Amino acid sequence: MTVPVKADQAAHRRRRGSRPPAFDPIAYKDRNAVERCFGQLKQNRALATRHDKLAVRYQPTTRIASIDHWLKRLT
Repeated sequence: MTVPVKADQAAHRRRRGSRPPAFDPIAYKDRNAVERCFGQLKQNRALATRHDKLAVRYQPTTRIASIDHWLKRLT
């Protein structure tokens, strides 16, 4: 599990006797980085609206958007 459990949910689980899911802070940090990266890549309209329905065409679009994002960060 990568999202921390709320205190009231954890208390309810303890009352029921079930084991709470384990929280992994490293996985949570990695997940946050991936979600932020996708959010930035979706600034590219073709990627956000997914005009290319076939994976063969969508994959180069993601690569172009990634390269564009990388080049913008260099300047």
